[in-house]
Amino acid sequence: MKMIEMMRRVFLSLFLVQAAISAAHAQGLAPIAITGFNSDIVANGTGSAASTTSVAADLFDTVLVSRDWKANGSSTALDHGLPVDGIVSNTHGSYRLQSYSGNNDLRLSPNVGGTLTLSAPTRYSRLSLLGFGGQGAVTLTATINFQDGTSAVFAGLTLEDWFYASPYVVNALGRVYRSTSVSEFDGSNPRLYAADINLIPADQGKRITSISINNAGPGIANIMALSGAAVVSSSAVAAVPSLSEWSLLLLGLLAAGLGMRRLRRP
Repeated sequence: MKMIEMMRRVFLSLFLVQAAISAAHAQGLAPIAITGFNSDIVANGTGSAASTTSVAADLFDTVLVSRDWKANGSSTALDHGLPVDGIVSNTHGSYRLQSYSGNNDLRLSPNVGGTLTLSAPTRYSRLSLLGFGGQGAVTLTATINFQDGTSAVFAGLTLEDWFYASPYVVNALGRVYRSTSVSEFDGSNPRLYAADINLIPADQGKRITSISINNAGPGIANIMALSGAAVVSSSAVAAVPSLSEWSLLLLGLLAAGLGMRRLRRP
């Protein structure tokens, strides 16, 4: 019985170690540094909406706002809008927006494509685009380009219209009309959504260099950030025994221990 109890404790300890290793391998979504944005759709600082943005996010001539935006020095401070530090997060993951003073959006009209390039090629198990559709939801096709020259295509990705849809990453952002600097806030919209991409195991060992995205419409695609779950090196993962391997090892040790006890009996 002592041998069985000892083996039980050893197995429990190994199980906890395996769980901790698995948790370390399954990284959460974290912001990825990228380039390739072509538009500024966030009014920020002090000045008219037209002077602090480059184009509208939809066909109604509206844009998002940062919490620090004021049409002029005497304007009342906003109690809504995108966070000034550019960090958007919830239980789904964390995303970092680009500077509101420069291009902060990959804006794609229907049947138009663009490319986001990673600052540092990295291995990921999954990716998540943050954005929305202006003037209706959008359907995207994303091509993941790897450092070895291969690629993987993910069709049918969806970003909902920035009003009313769920689930969302963040909501109640408010917006402003570029031509008049008149703000609009209903306490619930606009919203940003996530479009997730899960890479197959064979591709998780490859370094991603860029993502080419095509918008099939019908709305205007606005992609504002990319996050991902990084993976450890394949050699490190291969070196970690699975629970089934631990179990077989422990059963072998247990059998050997019982055999030794029988041999010692008079």
